[in-house]
Order: sequence, then C-alpha cells, then structure tokens
Amino acid sequence: QLLCSVNCNAHTLYANDRSSLAPVGIAVYLQGSAFNHSCVPSAEFCNVGTSLTVRALRRVQRGEEITVSYVPTTMNLKERRRCLEGQYKFVCACARCVAEGVS
Repeated sequence: QLLCSVNCNAHTLYANDRSSLAPVGIAVYLQGSAFNHSCVPSAEFCNVGTSLTVRALRRVQRGEEITVSYVPTTMNLKERRRCLEGQYKFVCACARCVAEGVS
C-alpha cells in the first residue's frame, strides 16, 4: 500500500540550477497530493531545494479548482490516456480530452 501511495503521489525533484532538468529524486508532499489533474492545468509544481511550490499558469477565477497536469501537456491524447491509466488508474475526461476525442 505504501508503494502504491508513493507511485501515485510522488513529485519529482530537480536540481536547483536551471541549466539542468535532470531529476535528482522524489518526494511525497501531503498538500501537493491533494491537487486534481487536468490536461489544461491552471497551475504547475516547482521545487526549490526540497520545498514544493505551486505556480499559477494563468489567471484563476474565484471558486475555480486549481489543477495540475500529472503528465506532460505536450503528449497527444493517446499518450496521455496511456500514462494516466497506467500510473494513476483513471481515464481523463477533462475538456481537452473530450474535445480531442471527438475530432
């Protein structure tokens, strides 16, 4: 059960220098684990050392849920669904996935 929790809730830590996007480890943050997924996220996670911060990607309306993407937003629909089903065990039905599934 612990390994499943880590697999679904871990956040990748990156080196502090902006020249490298190489991961250096993972961490589980209780508050970070409470964010839901969207393929059109309103925020993203960033880390400074071992601290997790949330940065808005656009203006968030009062009462709007703040979401993050669990997968790279550059993936196509098939890739996103494969990753989300494989690691997080759900099929995304956000507005982007619905629109791309129709076309």
